[in-house]
Amino acid sequence: MKTKKLLLMLCLVCTSTAFSQKMYLTKSYSPYMEVKYTYGENDRVIEMEDRASYTLKSKFTYNDLNQCIREDNYQLMDDDEWLHASYLVYTYDENGNLATRINYNLDPFSHELVKTGLMAYEYDDKHHLIVENTGLFMGEEKDKVVPYMRRTFTYDENGKKKTVLYEENEEMWGDEDPVWNESIKGVYHYNDLGKLDIDSSFTVSYETGEWVYYDKNTYAYDKNGNITLHEYYYGAADGTRWSISSFDEYEYDPTTSAAEYVYPINHEIVWPKFDNIVNKRVKEISHQKDDDGIMQLYDTYIYEYSPTGTSSIETAQVSDSGKMLIYPNPVKESFTLKLEDKRMPVYIYDAEGRLKVSFSDAEGTLNVSELPTGIYFVKCGKYTTKLVKE
Repeated sequence: MKTKKLLLMLCLVCTSTAFSQKMYLTKSYSPYMEVKYTYGENDRVIEMEDRASYTLKSKFTYNDLNQCIREDNYQLMDDDEWLHASYLVYTYDENGNLATRINYNLDPFSHELVKTGLMAYEYDDKHHLIVENTGLFMGEEKDKVVPYMRRTFTYDENGKKKTVLYEENEEMWGDEDPVWNESIKGVYHYNDLGKLDIDSSFTVSYETGEWVYYDKNTYAYDKNGNITLHEYYYGAADGTRWSISSFDEYEYDPTTSAAEYVYPINHEIVWPKFDNIVNKRVKEISHQKDDDGIMQLYDTYIYEYSPTGTSSIETAQVSDSGKMLIYPNPVKESFTLKLEDKRMPVYIYDAEGRLKVSFSDAEGTLNVSELPTGIYFVKCGKYTTKLVKE
């Protein structure tokens, strides 16, 4: 009897693993703003929409190597039409490193998208980014690139970023060779676990020409390694009298691993707030000082997840919806699935990605009378579609 119980437990464990559901961060929202992410193949973000005081949208195109080769940016205008405001084109070297980025922006006079900037990247033999060159396209034909700024990076023995130096070209508007003038320096510090805990910025004093403190960011982590706090400080030039001006807090579900959760990946740099996530993140709380110097709660952002890679609210698209149909939909008590292969298990998730109901197969009618009213996602095999429960 003990052997049978053990075999049954192993079977259940294997079944749970086989049908583990990958969840995507598709929405971060508050009463004042909303950011939505839509994912495509290989868990890459193909569209991002940012709704705040104005609405922006970005669309991303990838090649067969899963490298982003183009980013198109739009702004929603007063007439509810999307204005194509800019786009970026990326190329890569033979090692897969980002090699160049060309910016195209909307010209206010010709109303055409024209080349405005070029960024070129250099790497060491360990594929660390060591130089980032920024130039501006000049001339009527935009055929001349004038050096504008460059950033130089150094790394420690563990391959972690150690310093960054910003330099500006003093001869940008002349015909002479570039004359680089140091303007800002960044220094990175890591804790005993190798996690970034302080990054400090320095600028050149107009009075002495020496490096002086400008600002700094500090980071804290919980025992699992999740980033929980990001604080921004400003202080005196000698690095004293630091005063906090804003901070962000992050909350997690410590019982849920982030291994099956997908967060947006930026193709140029890691978005800091999406780095160092070990458990499922549920909330982001932002604070800022007001004009009187009093720290105020600025906003609270709720994180919403979906098994489809699209936002569950105000998003009609679902993958392969034509291959799996639900009727009736909306549903009050039970529904039927129209599906080629009904032998697969059926899983129903709520808008936050929590499994609410499961069925051994898709045969016959599926009873969901116990589900509260709301929007759900039905997954069977490789197909997912939306269910509205009345």
